[in-house]
Amino acid sequence: MTPQQLVQNTLGSQAFLLVNKALLRYVGSANAAIILSSLISKHSYFQERDMLQDGGFFNTKNMLQDETGLSEKVILAAEKTLQAKGLIDCKLKGIPARKFGVS
Repeated sequence: MTPQQLVQNTLGSQAFLLVNKALLRYVGSANAAIILSSLISKHSYFQERDMLQDGGFFNTKNMLQDETGLSEKVILAAEKTLQAKGLIDCKLKGIPARKFGVS
């Protein structure tokens, strides 16, 4: 990675996840709020490019790990919390199977 790429990756608008304090309190878990923030960002990305499929988008466990730095176990627990609150809906699709979030 070049110094310029490092600066862009560190300071660019895509380098940050925003976590709303009211959402954090509602969800009750910082990890779940971080995951939801990442998913909202991903949804916006797919929506802006008219790439949503049946109102949803794909995301893998590895993508979430790379984007958030959270472990697989933490991500799975956060997803369960978000599903229980009715904030996300996930389905497995395709080969290899990927989780699709439905908006």
